[in-house]
Amino acid sequence: GNRKGESRTYINLWTVFLISGLWHGASWNFVIWGGYHGFWLVTERLFLMRYLERIPNFVRVFWTFLLAMIGWLFFRLTDMSAVGNYLMGLVQITGDVTIDPPTRVALVLAVIFSFWNVNKSTQKFESSVYLDFSRRKAIIITLLTLLLAIASSAVVVSSDFNPFIYFRF
Repeated sequence: GNRKGESRTYINLWTVFLISGLWHGASWNFVIWGGYHGFWLVTERLFLMRYLERIPNFVRVFWTFLLAMIGWLFFRLTDMSAVGNYLMGLVQITGDVTIDPPTRVALVLAVIFSFWNVNKSTQKFESSVYLDFSRRKAIIITLLTLLLAIASSAVVVSSDFNPFIYFRF
């Protein structure tokens, strides 16, 4: 379907994302989620990438991170006014916000791994891990991945509230 010109390609991309939203559930928030991601993909291909290529890598990564996080609000929250309230809560900083130590650790790790590949030294390290692969590196990566999986499972199991998101349908 993409051989009929650029405009047809953009319509097809957006349609695929709208359908993927419906695939996740028969609710408007999922359709909006799909449309949102399709909109940004089409916008990037149309003109946005020309501008993004001119700005520093860290800004591009942060931009993508921010757009993705806003998109996940549409996925998770069924009430669109709740999306607006949540966004307002994110930008209004008050002094009464407290974060418990486990959540603080998870937040720090999330930021580190989200912005891991924004500079040349971490890109070089990542290339050395994946392109210059050895048995020793494979063992280390496997052990670290296993440790992370065990730690993640422990947090989920010990939590009081563990809804499986697809049980909502």
